[in-house]
Amino acid sequence: MKIHKITNPLAIGQIAPLVQKFYSRVKEASGMYDSITYESLYTYFTRVIQFGGDRAEFWIAMDGDVPVGFATWRVMDIPYIGTVFCDCLYNDTRNQKAIKGLYGEFIEFGKRNRSLIYKCDAVNDKVGEYFTNVLDKLGIEVKDSGAKSLIGRKK
Repeated sequence: MKIHKITNPLAIGQIAPLVQKFYSRVKEASGMYDSITYESLYTYFTRVIQFGGDRAEFWIAMDGDVPVGFATWRVMDIPYIGTVFCDCLYNDTRNQKAIKGLYGEFIEFGKRNRSLIYKCDAVNDKVGEYFTNVLDKLGIEVKDSGAKSLIGRKK
């Protein structure tokens, strides 16, 4: 399993089928993505790559020549202090090596940005527990924030 930072925004086109799979799965599993379209997600990823610099990054996990996962993270702005945020992590093969490799790079990103706090989103409790276990093995103590994400729509 190889983990690579993507620095060319045109590379998203090479993993578009993986982005589509991610979008389809989370759209069904979570209301968290009600206001996101596949096109806006694709655009977001290209913007992270093109404009993120050293404050936001896009990484992929490769099994040989096949992309099997990806993640995005960024330094959080004020009012958060010393905090990095992994807003998207997807693993198509459910291979723990891919998740561990991506989260390992997330931890290094936090170190480079002098951050002590690591935040991440999960689409449901089961995925959250899985992420917690992987991060624990990498030396990051994770606590459930207790926050509840709510999505509203005008009646």
